[in-house]
Formats: sequence, structure tokens, C-alpha cells
Amino acid sequence: MKQSITVAIVTRNRAKNLEECLRSLAHQTHTPGRIFIVDNASSDDTQKIIAKNLKNIPIRSVIERGTGYPIVYNRALREVKTRWVTFIDDDCIADARWFDELTKATKKYYSCAAIIGASKNYYSTNPYACTSQFWYDYWRRRSTKNKYIADYRTLDSRNVVFNRRLLLKHNLAFDPAFIGGAEDSDLGLQIQSKGQQASYVSRAIVYHKEPTSFISFFRKKRTYAVASRLLTKKWSQLKTQRVGFYDRFTLLHKVFRQTTKNLSLTGKIYASTLIATDYLFSRLQLYEILNWLTT
Repeated sequence: MKQSITVAIVTRNRAKNLEECLRSLAHQTHTPGRIFIVDNASSDDTQKIIAKNLKNIPIRSVIERGTGYPIVYNRALREVKTRWVTFIDDDCIADARWFDELTKATKKYYSCAAIIGASKNYYSTNPYACTSQFWYDYWRRRSTKNKYIADYRTLDSRNVVFNRRLLLKHNLAFDPAFIGGAEDSDLGLQIQSKGQQASYVSRAIVYHKEPTSFISFFRKKRTYAVASRLLTKKWSQLKTQRVGFYDRFTLLHKVFRQTTKNLSLTGKIYASTLIATDYLFSRLQLYEILNWLTT
């Protein structure tokens, strides 16, 4: 049967990650029939990696010289012609049944504008990576009700399928204003504002390479904190989900146990310190202050 899904990857100067991602796509239980890569003018071996993998999987690629994630993601949305386009980050490793599960999901949730897959931590013994995964899992669980997304801010382009026909129908695309990040959350809120549905499929799994060092962790958090401020300003009138204190605390405890289960006791204590520090920085807007001081 003809596949109606294109796998899209945007990449820039991460040739090694891209090669590992493509290798995981080549070893799917059913190999994707269409893979589209947008190379954001990489200066490393990205083009060599693409050429090397042409013999294993069907790849079409273009070079986009415009700067910023919204530009490269929109290039993929314009170039792809299938009804569904699934984005996977170049630093993700797809589970062997990932494409199978997404294909099933597009048939089950045919009327949805987006279908979000699961993301697990590739570095499950690293406290920085576990802390990143903690917040990711916490917000994902808060936002999911009966297999459907309730808070579209959690839409994440690392593992998501878009119904292109619905996006085109409602004139939806990545907003170039979010060049610094949160462009995927913004598109999710655009979808929500149009009354369209998004579903969650836990069996469509990718393993994401979260930050593994102090510098990379706080750099990522600082970047997203600044972008989130822009997101909040744009969507201040849109109602978002509220959670009671007891339910929030219970969920935090459950997610912490699951995301840090491979850490030693020392690692868990350090991860809990990172989580508390990150929360404090976010609440006091210290990330924004640090960004202003360093730019």
C-alpha cells in the first residue's frame, strides 16, 4: 500500500547525530518510503552522510540557507506533498517500531491535526539528561487526557506528525518570530486556537539525546525560558490547563521516580537539586536576566 507519510529531518552541523538517526530509520520494521532532509547550510560532513545513506533508505534533500528553525521547518512543510509529515530531530534514535506505530496512528486519528509520539532519555544515567527528561515527562503527562492533548504548548517537533491538509486549510505554519525557540509550542497553540485536535501515541518512541553537561543544560534552559516569555505574551488570552496542588505534587513525585530510576543515590540527589534550581530560576526570571547580561 502506498505510504502517505513523509519523514522529515532538519539538521545543521550534526553529521554524527544525523548518521545515527538515519541508521535507526533504515532498521525500522517497515522502512519509511519517503525521507526528506532539510540541511540548514551545514559546513561539516552532513552532505557526505546523506549521500552515504542513499543506498539504504529513500532520501531527498535540499539545502536551506535561511537561519532559524521556523524557516527550515516551513521549508519541509512546503516541499513535502504527502498528507502526513512526521518530524524527527536529528539527535533522536527511532525505536524499531516507531514508523509502524505512527502509520497506525494516522489511520486511527485521521481527523487530528497533529499526533505526538513518545520521547525517552537516550542518556538515562546522566543527571543533567534525567533532569531534562523529568520536565519533559511532567509536562507531557499534565497535558494528555485520554490519548488527546489538552495543553498544546507541549507539542514537540522532536517526534510529531502533522496533517498537512489541515495545516494548509487553516493557514497554519511555524512563526518566524520564534527564531530563538518554542516554534513548535507556538504551532501547537495555533492548532488549538483553530479548535483542531492533537493526539498522543505512547508506542511511537524515539530516544532523544538530552544535554549531558552543566553548560549545555543551562544554555538550553536559558534559551527556552526566553522563548517561553514570547510565547506567553503572544497567547496570553488563550486558556491553558490548571492542575491542583495535590495532583501536581503526586505527578512530580511519580515522574521523578521514573526518570531517575537508573541514577545512583548521589545522582538522584544531584538531579533533585538541578530540578529545584531550574524551577527557581524560571519563577524568578533569572534565565532572562542571565541572557540579557551575556548578550
